[in-house]
Amino acid sequence: MVSGIRRALLVGGLIALLAVTGTLAAATTAAAQSEDTEEFDFELDGNESGGEFQFSGDSNGPVFDFSGIRDSPGFSFGDSDDAPDFSGIGSGSGDAPDFTGIGNGDGPDFGGIGGDGDGPDFGGIGSGAGEGPDFSGIGDGEAPDFGGIGDGGDGDDGGDGDDGNDTDPAGPADFQVSNLQAPGTATVGDTITVSATVENVGESEGTQTVSFGVDTDGDGTLEELASQDESLASAGSTTVTFDVDTSSLSAGTYTHGVSTANDSATAQITLESQQPDQPANFQVSNIDTNSPVTEGETLTLDATVQNTGDLEGTQTVTLSVLDESDSSDVTLAGGASQEVTLSVPTQTGDAGSSSATVQTENDSLSASVQVNSADSAPNFQLSNLQAPESVQAGETIEGSIDIENTGGREGTQTGGFGVDVDGDGTIETLEERTVTLGPGERTTENLTLPLAESLPGGTITFGVYTDNDTVTQEVSVVSADGSTDDSLPEYKSFTAYVEEGYLEVGHNDSRGDVPDCPNGNPANESLGCAQFTANFDQVSGEYTVTPENFRFPEIPFSSQTLGDVPTNISATETVTGSLDTATGSSTFEAATFATLGLGQGEDCGMPVVVNGTTGDSGSLAGTNGSTRSVITTGTTNATLVDNEFSVPSARGCGVLDSTVDGDVGLPAGAGVNEMVLELHIEFDSEPVE
Repeated sequence: MVSGIRRALLVGGLIALLAVTGTLAAATTAAAQSEDTEEFDFELDGNESGGEFQFSGDSNGPVFDFSGIRDSPGFSFGDSDDAPDFSGIGSGSGDAPDFTGIGNGDGPDFGGIGGDGDGPDFGGIGSGAGEGPDFSGIGDGEAPDFGGIGDGGDGDDGGDGDDGNDTDPAGPADFQVSNLQAPGTATVGDTITVSATVENVGESEGTQTVSFGVDTDGDGTLEELASQDESLASAGSTTVTFDVDTSSLSAGTYTHGVSTANDSATAQITLESQQPDQPANFQVSNIDTNSPVTEGETLTLDATVQNTGDLEGTQTVTLSVLDESDSSDVTLAGGASQEVTLSVPTQTGDAGSSSATVQTENDSLSASVQVNSADSAPNFQLSNLQAPESVQAGETIEGSIDIENTGGREGTQTGGFGVDVDGDGTIETLEERTVTLGPGERTTENLTLPLAESLPGGTITFGVYTDNDTVTQEVSVVSADGSTDDSLPEYKSFTAYVEEGYLEVGHNDSRGDVPDCPNGNPANESLGCAQFTANFDQVSGEYTVTPENFRFPEIPFSSQTLGDVPTNISATETVTGSLDTATGSSTFEAATFATLGLGQGEDCGMPVVVNGTTGDSGSLAGTNGSTRSVITTGTTNATLVDNEFSVPSARGCGVLDSTVDGDVGLPAGAGVNEMVLELHIEFDSEPVE
C-alpha cells in the first residue's frame, strides 16, 4: 500500500515537473545567452526500494536552478515521509544551487552538495528571494541532513531536530550591589573605608565601572568620588573597597553609596567638624619627696609634669615650701611628660610639718613634708677603736669599734673602715657596714682586714667612719723578712683580664660576647682570655699598653645575612690610661681595628677608638676596684664601660662593605654602641719587659 502511494506521488511529481519544463528550458536558454546558465539534460526517476527522488545530471556546467519551484502546485518537498536526497548535486565548479521556496515537510538531505564549487546558496528559502534563509517548517519530521556539504562526499544523516523553536540569546550582564559597609560617623579630614559586594546576576560576562559617591547637594544624585572597573562572569561576585578622603566635604549628614550601571546601595554618614588644636596644658602628678629631713638638710621633690594639650609649650614649674622656692623652665610637646626635680634648703627653725606645692600655669599639686629638729636628728658617734699596734704581713688586722646614736630619733647610716693609702687624711673604704640605731642605742662592730704576705713593712693608718664621725689608729706592719720600712707596696705593672663582658655595636644591636675568664683563668682554654699588660707609674697613676701586649681572642658578632662573623680586635697604637690605687678609679683610651673574618684580608673591618672608664659613660656606669684588695693582696676588680664611642662604616671588604653596614646598622654614632668589661687586675712589682 505504501509503495503504491509513493509511486503515485512520483508520477504526480513527474507530471508537475513536465508542466514546468518549458519554464525551466526557457530559463536555461536565457541563461545560456547571458553566459550565466546553460541548458542540459537530466532525468527524474522514482526508486521503488528507497522511495527517494534521484537527481542526476551533468554537473560539469552550471548547477540546477530550483528557484520558483515553490510556486508549482504539482511539486512540493516534504509532503512524503522520507526526505529528498540531493546527494551529488553541486560537485562541479559552477554556482551553488538556489533552493528558494523549498521546505514544508521532512527536512531535505543535502549530503554531498558543494564539494568543489561555491557553497550552496540558501538565500530566500521559505520567505522569498533576497532575504536570509527561512528554515521554518523544516524539521517537523526528520532533521535536514547537511552532511558532506563543502567536502565533496556524502555526509551522515542528521538526527531528528527540535520542533521549530529557535534558541533565545543569553541575557546581558547585570551587576547588583549589596552588603554596603561604612562607618556611621567620622571627622572631616578622616579617610573612611567603604566596601560592598557586587554580584553579576545576568546571563553574560561583563565589565562595569563600580563607583563610590556622595550626595553633596541633596538632589538625590550621588556625586562620584572614587571608582574602579570590575569584570565578572555570570553568577560571579567580588567585594569592592574604597578608601575615601573626606577633606573635601563639610560637616553634616550625607547619603553615600556604591553604584553600578544596574544597581546601587546607599547609607548615611555624619561628618563632624575638626576640633582645633588645644593649647599647651601642663598638669602636675606623682609628687615624691625625700621627707623627712633634718634642719640644715635639703628638701627635694620630684613631680611628673605632662602637657595634655595638643600644642608644644614652655612653662615655669615652681616648688614653694617653707617660704622658699625653686623653679625650672620646662618645654613639652603635646602629650609629652617629664619628671622635674626641685629642691630648697632647710634652716634652723624649719622643724615641723609643712605643705610643699608644685605649680604650673595650669595646675598645682601639694604634698606634706616633715622637717625634724637638728637636736633630734640621728647622730652616730664612734669610740673605743680596738686594733693591734703591730701586725705581720700576711696576717689579719682584727679589731672592733663602738657606735652610738646620740641623736633624738632612730636613724640608719652606712659607714665603713679602711686605710689611708695615700696619706691625704681620707680613709679609703675597704669594707662598708650599714647600721640602724634608735635614740641612745649603742652597738659594737667587729672588724677584720687581711694583709698580703708581699706587703712591705711600714706604718699604715687604719680608720672607721660614719656620717657624723671618724676615728683612726696607726698600725705598724712588719714585712715577711722582718722589715718595718715605712713605704707602701710599689707596683710597676699590672695585667687586666676580662672576666666577662660584651660589645654591642650598630643600630641593629649586633653583639659579641668576650670569652669568660674568671680570676684570670680562661673558662675555655682554646679561646683564652682577653687581657692587656701595662707598665704602671704608681705615683702618677698613669699606665701604657703596647699593641703586642693588647690581646683579644676572636669574638663572633651576629649578622642577619652573614651569620656569626668572627672578629679580631687589635690595638693600632699604644693604649694609655690612668688607675688610682687609692680609689680604684680607672680610665683608658685605645685606638683599635676590628678585623672581620670574611675572607677579604686583614684590612676588612672598622677602626674604633674606645674610651673606657670606671665612672659614668653616657647612660652606663662603671664601678671602681676595691682599694682593700690592692693594698692587701695586690689584686682588684673593676667594671669598665663606654657607650660614647662611634663605629664607622665597614671598609676593605669589597662588595661585602654594604652588606656589613646594612646588617649591623653602620655607621653608628655615640650613644648607639656600648662596651662593658668586668676586669680582674693583678699588680706586679716588676715592669713589663
